[in-house]
Amino acid sequence: MKAIPALVCPSCKAKLDRIDKVTFRCNSCCRTYPIVDDIAMFAATDDFYEEKFTDTVYESRNTRLFEMLHYFFYREKTFFKKWIPRNCTLLDLACGGGKELFSKLANITVGIDISKRATENAKIIYSLVTQGSIMELPFEAEMFDVVVTSHVIGHIPFDQKEFVLNEIFRVLKPGGRTIHVIETDSLHPMVKLGKSYPHLYRLNFIDRYGHYGLELASAAISRFQSVGFELISHKRMDAGIAPIWYYEQYFKGTELEEQFSSIRWRIILSQWLHCHKYPNFLYGVIYGLYHDTLEQRMAPLDRSMHIAVCFRKPFRTTTTS
Repeated sequence: MKAIPALVCPSCKAKLDRIDKVTFRCNSCCRTYPIVDDIAMFAATDDFYEEKFTDTVYESRNTRLFEMLHYFFYREKTFFKKWIPRNCTLLDLACGGGKELFSKLANITVGIDISKRATENAKIIYSLVTQGSIMELPFEAEMFDVVVTSHVIGHIPFDQKEFVLNEIFRVLKPGGRTIHVIETDSLHPMVKLGKSYPHLYRLNFIDRYGHYGLELASAAISRFQSVGFELISHKRMDAGIAPIWYYEQYFKGTELEEQFSSIRWRIILSQWLHCHKYPNFLYGVIYGLYHDTLEQRMAPLDRSMHIAVCFRKPFRTTTTS
Protein backbone atom coordinates (compact mmCIF):
# COMPACT_ATOMS: atom_id res chain seq x y z
CA MET A 1 0.00 0.00 0.00
CA LYS A 2 1.45 3.34 -1.07
CA ALA A 3 1.82 6.05 1.56
CA ILE A 4 -0.09 9.31 1.22
CA PRO A 5 2.40 12.09 0.31
CA ALA A 6 3.41 14.28 3.24
CA LEU A 7 2.81 18.02 3.14
CA VAL A 8 5.67 20.51 3.10
CA CYS A 9 5.88 24.28 3.32
CA PRO A 10 4.83 25.65 -0.08
CA SER A 11 7.30 28.51 0.29
CA CYS A 12 10.57 26.86 1.35
CA LYS A 13 9.62 23.15 0.87
CA ALA A 14 10.72 22.22 4.41
CA LYS A 15 8.78 19.71 6.50
CA LEU A 16 5.70 20.77 8.40
CA ASP A 17 4.88 19.93 12.00
CA ARG A 18 1.28 19.71 13.14
CA ILE A 19 1.58 21.62 16.39
CA ASP A 20 -2.09 21.19 17.28
CA LYS A 21 -5.41 20.23 15.70
CA VAL A 22 -5.73 23.50 13.78
CA THR A 23 -2.16 24.53 12.83
CA PHE A 24 0.83 23.42 10.76
CA ARG A 25 4.21 25.09 11.33
CA CYS A 26 7.23 25.01 9.04
CA ASN A 27 10.43 23.65 10.59
CA SER A 28 12.60 26.03 8.57
CA CYS A 29 10.91 29.39 7.95
CA CYS A 30 8.48 29.11 10.91
CA ARG A 31 5.45 30.06 8.81
CA THR A 32 2.18 28.73 10.16
CA TYR A 33 -0.78 27.44 8.17
CA PRO A 34 -4.30 26.86 9.51
CA ILE A 35 -6.16 23.56 9.31
CA VAL A 36 -9.88 24.02 8.75
CA ASP A 37 -12.21 21.01 8.71
CA ASP A 38 -9.11 18.80 8.45
CA ILE A 39 -7.96 20.64 5.29
CA ALA A 40 -4.61 22.45 5.31
CA MET A 41 -5.04 26.03 4.09
CA PHE A 42 -1.99 27.40 2.23
CA ALA A 43 -3.46 30.45 0.44
CA ALA A 44 -6.33 32.90 0.56
CA THR A 45 -9.47 31.75 -1.24
CA ASP A 46 -10.55 33.36 -4.52
CA ASP A 47 -14.16 34.59 -4.62
CA PHE A 48 -14.46 33.87 -8.37
CA TYR A 49 -13.53 30.20 -8.00
CA GLU A 50 -15.33 29.82 -4.68
CA GLU A 51 -18.54 30.10 -6.69
CA LYS A 52 -17.52 28.04 -9.76
CA PHE A 53 -16.24 24.55 -10.63
CA THR A 54 -16.73 23.17 -7.10
CA ASP A 55 -18.95 20.13 -7.75
CA THR A 56 -17.66 16.56 -7.70
CA VAL A 57 -17.81 14.78 -11.07
CA TYR A 58 -19.10 11.25 -10.53
CA GLU A 59 -18.95 8.48 -13.11
CA SER A 60 -22.10 7.45 -14.94
CA ARG A 61 -23.09 3.79 -15.07
CA ASN A 62 -23.28 4.25 -18.85
CA THR A 63 -19.69 5.44 -19.17
CA ARG A 64 -18.41 2.32 -20.94
CA LEU A 65 -21.30 2.30 -23.43
CA PHE A 66 -20.83 5.98 -24.27
CA GLU A 67 -17.09 5.48 -24.74
CA MET A 68 -17.73 2.59 -27.15
CA LEU A 69 -20.17 4.79 -29.07
CA HIS A 70 -17.64 7.66 -29.06
CA TYR A 71 -20.15 9.91 -27.32
CA PHE A 72 -18.97 13.55 -27.42
CA PHE A 73 -18.88 14.23 -23.68
CA TYR A 74 -16.73 11.16 -22.98
CA ARG A 75 -13.79 12.04 -25.24
CA GLU A 76 -11.83 13.61 -22.36
CA LYS A 77 -12.44 10.67 -20.03
CA THR A 78 -11.28 8.28 -22.74
CA PHE A 79 -8.01 10.21 -23.09
CA PHE A 80 -7.38 10.23 -19.35
CA LYS A 81 -8.17 6.51 -19.07
CA LYS A 82 -5.78 5.72 -21.90
CA TRP A 83 -2.78 7.50 -20.39
CA ILE A 84 -3.20 7.32 -16.60
CA PRO A 85 -1.48 4.13 -15.38
CA ARG A 86 -3.49 2.06 -12.93
CA ASN A 87 -2.62 2.08 -9.21
CA CYS A 88 -0.49 5.21 -9.51
CA THR A 89 -0.06 8.12 -7.11
CA LEU A 90 -1.89 10.97 -8.81
CA LEU A 91 -2.01 14.72 -8.17
CA ASP A 92 -5.02 16.65 -9.49
CA LEU A 93 -4.17 20.36 -9.78
CA ALA A 94 -7.03 22.84 -9.39
CA CYS A 95 -9.10 19.76 -8.68
CA GLY A 96 -12.46 21.45 -8.13
CA GLY A 97 -14.77 19.03 -6.40
CA GLY A 98 -12.69 16.09 -7.64
CA LYS A 99 -13.29 13.50 -10.35
CA GLU A 100 -14.34 9.98 -9.43
CA LEU A 101 -12.54 8.74 -12.54
CA PHE A 102 -9.17 9.77 -11.07
CA SER A 103 -9.86 8.17 -7.72
CA LYS A 104 -10.83 4.92 -9.46
CA LEU A 105 -7.73 4.79 -11.64
CA ALA A 106 -5.19 5.81 -8.99
CA ASN A 107 -4.18 4.07 -5.79
CA ILE A 108 -3.55 7.42 -4.06
CA THR A 109 -5.35 10.53 -5.32
CA VAL A 110 -4.33 13.99 -4.04
CA GLY A 111 -6.05 17.25 -4.91
CA ILE A 112 -5.29 20.93 -4.47
CA ASP A 113 -7.57 23.84 -5.26
CA ILE A 114 -7.85 27.53 -4.37
CA SER A 115 -11.52 27.05 -3.41
CA LYS A 116 -12.36 25.87 0.08
CA ARG A 117 -15.78 24.66 -1.04
CA ALA A 118 -14.18 22.59 -3.81
CA THR A 119 -11.73 20.90 -1.45
CA GLU A 120 -14.54 20.03 0.95
CA ASN A 121 -16.28 18.16 -1.88
CA ALA A 122 -13.11 16.54 -3.24
CA LYS A 123 -12.19 15.28 0.23
CA ILE A 124 -15.07 12.81 0.02
CA ILE A 125 -13.47 10.83 -2.83
CA TYR A 126 -9.74 11.74 -2.67
CA SER A 127 -7.06 10.41 -0.34
CA LEU A 128 -5.83 13.90 0.56
CA VAL A 129 -6.85 17.44 -0.38
CA THR A 130 -5.32 20.82 0.43
CA GLN A 131 -6.38 24.38 -0.28
CA GLY A 132 -3.71 26.47 -1.97
CA SER A 133 -2.08 27.87 -5.09
CA ILE A 134 -0.82 25.57 -7.81
CA MET A 135 2.17 27.91 -8.29
CA GLU A 136 3.60 26.79 -4.93
CA LEU A 137 2.77 23.15 -4.30
CA PRO A 138 3.03 21.87 -0.72
CA PHE A 139 4.59 18.55 -1.75
CA GLU A 140 8.12 17.15 -1.84
CA ALA A 141 9.96 16.65 -5.12
CA GLU A 142 9.30 13.52 -7.19
CA MET A 143 6.33 12.35 -5.17
CA PHE A 144 3.80 11.62 -7.94
CA ASP A 145 3.54 9.18 -10.83
CA VAL A 146 0.97 11.35 -12.58
CA VAL A 147 -0.05 15.01 -12.46
CA VAL A 148 -3.30 16.01 -14.19
CA THR A 149 -5.39 19.08 -14.89
CA SER A 150 -8.77 19.38 -16.57
CA HIS A 151 -9.64 22.79 -18.06
CA VAL A 152 -7.09 24.61 -15.89
CA ILE A 153 -4.08 25.73 -17.95
CA GLY A 154 -6.16 28.27 -19.89
CA HIS A 155 -7.06 29.95 -16.59
CA ILE A 156 -3.43 30.58 -15.64
CA PRO A 157 -2.14 34.07 -16.63
CA PHE A 158 0.87 34.08 -18.92
CA ASP A 159 3.26 35.44 -16.29
CA GLN A 160 2.41 32.52 -13.97
CA LYS A 161 2.48 29.59 -16.41
CA GLU A 162 6.21 28.92 -16.11
CA PHE A 163 5.96 28.71 -12.31
CA VAL A 164 3.14 26.16 -12.55
CA LEU A 165 4.89 23.97 -15.14
CA ASN A 166 8.14 24.03 -13.16
CA GLU A 167 6.22 22.92 -10.07
CA ILE A 168 4.65 20.06 -12.03
CA PHE A 169 8.11 19.04 -13.22
CA ARG A 170 9.47 19.20 -9.66
CA VAL A 171 6.84 16.99 -7.99
CA LEU A 172 6.64 14.44 -10.83
CA LYS A 173 8.80 11.32 -10.64
CA PRO A 174 11.29 10.69 -13.47
CA GLY A 175 9.39 8.83 -16.15
CA GLY A 176 6.10 10.12 -14.74
CA ARG A 177 3.31 11.50 -16.90
CA THR A 178 1.49 14.80 -16.85
CA ILE A 179 -1.86 14.78 -18.64
CA HIS A 180 -4.06 17.77 -19.42
CA VAL A 181 -7.16 18.96 -21.20
CA ILE A 182 -6.33 22.57 -22.06
CA GLU A 183 -8.51 25.43 -23.25
CA THR A 184 -6.70 27.22 -26.08
CA ASP A 185 -6.79 30.28 -28.23
CA SER A 186 -7.86 29.31 -31.72
CA LEU A 187 -7.79 30.19 -35.40
CA HIS A 188 -11.23 28.59 -35.75
CA PRO A 189 -13.67 30.73 -37.79
CA MET A 190 -16.16 30.74 -34.91
CA VAL A 191 -13.55 32.17 -32.53
CA LYS A 192 -12.39 34.66 -35.15
CA LEU A 193 -15.97 35.83 -35.49
CA GLY A 194 -16.18 36.33 -31.74
CA LYS A 195 -12.92 38.29 -31.76
CA SER A 196 -14.30 40.66 -34.39
CA TYR A 197 -16.55 41.94 -31.59
CA PRO A 198 -13.94 42.62 -28.87
CA HIS A 199 -16.42 43.44 -26.09
CA LEU A 200 -18.35 40.23 -26.82
CA TYR A 201 -15.19 38.14 -26.96
CA ARG A 202 -13.94 39.56 -23.67
CA LEU A 203 -17.26 38.96 -21.92
CA ASN A 204 -18.27 35.52 -23.24
CA PHE A 205 -14.96 33.86 -24.10
CA ILE A 206 -12.66 35.29 -21.41
CA ASP A 207 -14.29 36.87 -18.36
CA ARG A 208 -17.20 34.45 -17.93
CA TYR A 209 -14.91 31.48 -17.37
CA GLY A 210 -11.70 33.16 -16.20
CA HIS A 211 -9.79 32.20 -19.36
CA TYR A 212 -6.99 34.73 -18.94
CA GLY A 213 -4.20 32.54 -20.33
CA LEU A 214 -5.44 31.24 -23.65
CA GLU A 215 -2.74 30.52 -26.23
CA LEU A 216 -2.65 28.55 -29.45
CA ALA A 217 -2.36 24.76 -29.14
CA SER A 218 1.11 24.71 -30.67
CA ALA A 219 2.30 27.36 -28.20
CA ALA A 220 0.86 25.42 -25.24
CA ILE A 221 2.68 22.26 -26.33
CA SER A 222 5.93 24.17 -26.87
CA ARG A 223 5.63 25.69 -23.39
CA PHE A 224 5.63 22.24 -21.77
CA GLN A 225 8.54 21.12 -23.95
CA SER A 226 10.58 24.21 -23.01
CA VAL A 227 10.38 23.14 -19.34
CA GLY A 228 11.79 19.71 -20.25
CA PHE A 229 8.73 17.51 -20.84
CA GLU A 230 8.60 15.05 -23.73
CA LEU A 231 5.37 14.94 -25.74
CA ILE A 232 3.80 11.47 -25.81
CA SER A 233 0.39 12.17 -27.34
CA HIS A 234 -1.99 14.98 -28.24
CA LYS A 235 -5.52 15.21 -29.63
CA ARG A 236 -7.28 18.09 -31.31
CA MET A 237 -10.62 19.12 -29.84
CA ASP A 238 -13.15 21.37 -31.60
CA ALA A 239 -10.69 22.13 -34.39
CA GLY A 240 -13.02 21.22 -37.24
CA ILE A 241 -16.78 21.49 -37.05
CA ALA A 242 -17.67 23.33 -33.84
CA PRO A 243 -20.24 21.64 -31.57
CA ILE A 244 -23.57 23.28 -32.19
CA TRP A 245 -24.10 24.17 -28.52
CA TYR A 246 -21.04 26.42 -28.62
CA TYR A 247 -23.10 28.90 -30.63
CA GLU A 248 -25.69 28.99 -27.87
CA GLN A 249 -22.98 29.18 -25.21
CA TYR A 250 -21.05 32.08 -26.73
CA PHE A 251 -23.52 33.98 -28.92
CA LYS A 252 -27.01 33.64 -27.45
CA GLY A 253 -28.48 37.05 -26.60
CA THR A 254 -25.78 38.95 -28.47
CA GLU A 255 -25.92 41.15 -31.56
CA LEU A 256 -24.45 38.26 -33.56
CA GLU A 257 -27.60 36.22 -32.96
CA GLU A 258 -29.66 39.05 -34.42
CA GLN A 259 -27.25 39.82 -37.25
CA PHE A 260 -26.49 36.34 -38.61
CA SER A 261 -29.28 33.90 -39.47
CA SER A 262 -26.74 31.04 -39.60
CA ILE A 263 -25.95 31.62 -35.92
CA ARG A 264 -29.58 32.08 -35.00
CA TRP A 265 -30.68 28.72 -36.46
CA ARG A 266 -27.75 26.96 -34.78
CA ILE A 267 -28.86 28.38 -31.44
CA ILE A 268 -32.43 27.24 -32.07
CA LEU A 269 -31.24 23.74 -33.01
CA SER A 270 -29.00 23.56 -29.93
CA GLN A 271 -31.93 24.47 -27.68
CA TRP A 272 -34.13 21.89 -29.42
CA LEU A 273 -31.52 19.15 -28.93
CA HIS A 274 -31.26 19.95 -25.23
CA CYS A 275 -34.98 19.32 -24.92
CA HIS A 276 -34.99 16.03 -26.86
CA LYS A 277 -32.99 13.23 -25.28
CA TYR A 278 -32.59 10.78 -28.16
CA PRO A 279 -31.75 13.25 -30.96
CA ASN A 280 -29.26 14.88 -28.58
CA PHE A 281 -27.68 11.48 -27.88
CA LEU A 282 -27.48 10.68 -31.59
CA TYR A 283 -25.85 14.04 -32.29
CA GLY A 284 -23.31 13.32 -29.55
CA VAL A 285 -22.44 9.92 -31.03
CA ILE A 286 -22.02 11.30 -34.55
CA TYR A 287 -19.90 14.19 -33.34
CA GLY A 288 -17.79 11.84 -31.21
CA LEU A 289 -17.08 9.63 -34.24
CA TYR A 290 -16.16 12.70 -36.27
CA HIS A 291 -13.83 13.87 -33.48
CA ASP A 292 -11.95 10.55 -33.39
CA THR A 293 -11.53 10.30 -37.17
CA LEU A 294 -11.79 13.22 -39.60
CA GLU A 295 -11.04 15.94 -37.07
CA GLN A 296 -7.76 14.31 -36.04
CA ARG A 297 -6.66 13.75 -39.64
CA MET A 298 -7.77 16.94 -41.33
CA ALA A 299 -8.16 19.85 -38.91
CA PRO A 300 -5.16 22.17 -38.31
CA LEU A 301 -3.81 21.95 -34.77
CA ASP A 302 -4.10 25.67 -34.10
CA ARG A 303 -7.80 25.68 -34.97
CA SER A 304 -8.35 23.63 -31.78
CA MET A 305 -10.41 25.27 -29.06
CA HIS A 306 -9.17 22.59 -26.65
CA ILE A 307 -6.42 20.00 -26.76
CA ALA A 308 -5.76 16.84 -24.78
CA VAL A 309 -2.05 16.25 -24.18
CA CYS A 310 0.17 13.74 -22.40
CA PHE A 311 3.81 14.48 -21.59
CA ARG A 312 6.53 12.48 -19.85
CA LYS A 313 9.24 13.72 -17.49
CA PRO A 314 12.49 12.24 -18.80
CA PHE A 315 14.46 9.79 -16.71
CA ARG A 316 17.71 11.10 -15.34
CA THR A 317 20.70 10.38 -17.53
CA THR A 318 24.04 9.54 -16.03
CA THR A 319 27.40 10.28 -17.57
CA THR A 320 30.53 8.21 -17.24
CA SER A 321 34.04 9.58 -17.35
